[in-house]
Amino acid sequence: MTDAGEDRPDKGWRYFKTIALSCAFFVLGLCIALLGPALPTLAANLGTTVNSLAFLLTSRGCGYLFGSLLCAYLFRFVNQYLVVACSLLMTGIGNFIVPLAGHYVLLAIVVIAAGMSMGVLDTGGNVMCLALWGVDSESWIQLLHFSFAFGATMSPLLAQPFIREVDETNKTEEVTGLTTSEASAYEVNGFPTVAWAFTIAASSCFIVSLMFCYLWCSKDTLTESRQEDTTAEEGKAYRLKVLALLFLFYFLYVGAEVAFGLFIYYFAINCYKHYSKDTGTLLNTLFWGAFAVGRFFAIFFAKCMTPRTMLILDLIGTTISTLVMVLFPLVPDDMEWALWGAVGLYGWSMASLFPSGITWAEQYITVTGTAATSFVVGAALGEMVIPFTMTYLVVMDPMNLMYYSHASSWMCIFIFVCLTIITSKRGSRLKMSRAGSKAEMQDVQTYDAVPTSDTEMM
Repeated sequence: MTDAGEDRPDKGWRYFKTIALSCAFFVLGLCIALLGPALPTLAANLGTTVNSLAFLLTSRGCGYLFGSLLCAYLFRFVNQYLVVACSLLMTGIGNFIVPLAGHYVLLAIVVIAAGMSMGVLDTGGNVMCLALWGVDSESWIQLLHFSFAFGATMSPLLAQPFIREVDETNKTEEVTGLTTSEASAYEVNGFPTVAWAFTIAASSCFIVSLMFCYLWCSKDTLTESRQEDTTAEEGKAYRLKVLALLFLFYFLYVGAEVAFGLFIYYFAINCYKHYSKDTGTLLNTLFWGAFAVGRFFAIFFAKCMTPRTMLILDLIGTTISTLVMVLFPLVPDDMEWALWGAVGLYGWSMASLFPSGITWAEQYITVTGTAATSFVVGAALGEMVIPFTMTYLVVMDPMNLMYYSHASSWMCIFIFVCLTIITSKRGSRLKMSRAGSKAEMQDVQTYDAVPTSDTEMM
């Protein structure tokens, strides 16, 4: 007796699973990017400052890290579609409760739980995509991460109608820009208006979770990967070096990405230009919009460019754009377009770094579930540590956001150079595997050709 999923055309079934994963990454981006624009209003509703809510980023990062580690264990013993469906449900519930939590302890618990479910979803989605498409996964990985970026782009637009304008002439808290009376008034029948943005995001999570519930109920099993396993030829020491450097790469890259996405709005309304709420929202949208467009085109670039070339171009773009942003205070007022151009270029250049890094690594090591987990754990630590640190730094000086972004670009370049040197000595893992197989075949043929008995010698 066969499972229900086995009766369907294999390729069409793969496409449906990929669409489901893309939708999951869309709501993941929507939920992750929502906290940044809504943070000042959340702080005002609690009668506190953005600085005092720094624990939210740390809490979510801790949960994200634990979820990333937990995913590898869950995927071994629990149906993968059920795991993803449950993580989406938990993410939705967490987002619904966050704006309603009136106590710091409850808020921390909810954010940790939501972050944990996001970590499971992020790690599991990448592993499932690699399992579905194997060596053909380059464009599909880019599609997943484009979906994430598209969701992150829509997030500031979703939040914009429900967050308050900054009032520079009448404020009791320097960070939030809102008086306590304004904050308490910004609700309807006890329901904070900002909660509507989180409710919409939560509803999206619930809807997408139904797709994975259907996959789970269909009794279909995940299609085996067509990726060639070369872990034996690679060696533990070599794999450890590559994975450790990639861990650091993703720590810095994701930390910079999340910190910039969270605080570009804060930078806009608190820098020496003191832009309005709408301008800050537009800058935030520009970053995530360029990020999304870059990932969309990366789907097609992946078919005609190597991951190495894409990584080099991305790193050059991030370095140039952040240099312009560092020099922004020196730019004349009539060249304000330089900031907008730099933010757009930064988003575009950051777009394909994560998926290109995975497909680049796949050329030199077998990206197993454990390897993918190490990438996401590095990303989760970066999301936890760097935005938390930046919360204090941007309050001291909003330009610190630009200084760190530029410094991280140079650090990522250094790590990639080290990776290139290490991997160039070994070459492609597939070439190593084929060379090893060819040598074994020659040994077998030589052994067969040597007479081993008196009968053969006669």
